[in-house]
Amino acid sequence: QRETVKIFGREYTVRARIEKLNGLSAHADVEDFRWWFEQMAQQGGIGQAFLVHGETSSAHDLAAILADYCDEDPVIPARLESFEV
Repeated sequence: QRETVKIFGREYTVRARIEKLNGLSAHADVEDFRWWFEQMAQQGGIGQAFLVHGETSSAHDLAAILADYCDEDPVIPARLESFEV
């Protein structure tokens, strides 16, 4: 049986790999992020990332760093913007 997730009250079948970031601090500095991204890249890569938390300027700065590790450009969605993955 496939795993499901509930988003805005609707159930969806999971058809992607989901990573939960337990060890990531909201107070990490740039070098902490670089180290974490490097570890992820070595363990199979980062296909695409969605940055959905934080100040817009900080998200853009982080996206510029993350772009070096992703297969596709990181996305900073607008509020309530949706994507098909």
